[in-house]
Amino acid sequence: MSIHDPLLTDCLRQLGVTTGAVVYVATDLTRLPLPTLDRSVIVNASERRLQRLEWVYQSVLHAIGK
Repeated sequence: MSIHDPLLTDCLRQLGVTTGAVVYVATDLTRLPLPTLDRSVIVNASERRLQRLEWVYQSVLHAIGK
């Protein structure tokens, strides 16, 4: 599943992240607002963690491009 958060992507751009940038991300997932995810997909804590990591990754990727 590919999800990204336009708000998070916009925040990254406001910080100066541009297409083609190299970005190092160290994230405390407890500090990020959670995306709205389908409850049927989220079954346990490890799956939620993977969903959150995918959400952050896709948002950064959306900001910098492939």
